[in-house]
Amino acid sequence: KQISRNQARMEELQAQMEESKEVQEQWEEQQKVLKEIQMQNEQLKQDNRNLQERINEYNPSLHGKAKDIEVLNQLSEENRQLHKREIFLCNQLVKSNDFFMQLKKAKYVSDEQWAEIKERTDFLFDGYTRRLCEQFSLTESDIQICCLIKLRFTNSEIINLLSISPSSVYKRKLRLKERILQEIHSFGEDKTLDLWLMEY
Repeated sequence: KQISRNQARMEELQAQMEESKEVQEQWEEQQKVLKEIQMQNEQLKQDNRNLQERINEYNPSLHGKAKDIEVLNQLSEENRQLHKREIFLCNQLVKSNDFFMQLKKAKYVSDEQWAEIKERTDFLFDGYTRRLCEQFSLTESDIQICCLIKLRFTNSEIINLLSISPSSVYKRKLRLKERILQEIHSFGEDKTLDLWLMEY
């Protein structure tokens, strides 16, 4: 009888020991995970310190760059205002030039007049036709269109001066555009041929 009781007690102790062993294993596993988390935290703290040091190093240079950007924005705005002023003055020059104003009413342009148009356009706009010919392979017909656009002649005035149809003006401008784009590939954002030639 005692043997049976002892046997039962032994089995009970065995079960408790098994449970304790499982608890011990869980505790050891938890300790291991805790240690890994602590190591990760230490690494993260070090990374944060390193990052803060780098930020502190870059702060002065970033402040300097912000000032540079501010100066560039200011210069860009001044340039834009000067460009607007240049366009206004160009228009005033053309309007105040009797020769150009008479051309606007003309029905025909002689070879001598074309030579004078080129000469006066070059004088007013810093060698306009010379600069165009140096950069692009243009025909005499192309140069005529360029001059008239630079002088702010409208399409209808160009049609009258060249004694050609609206479709012919369109075709000439298209060929001119293709020749120029072969060299520069793009007029820039939201720019037409006419606007680009006026600003050239």
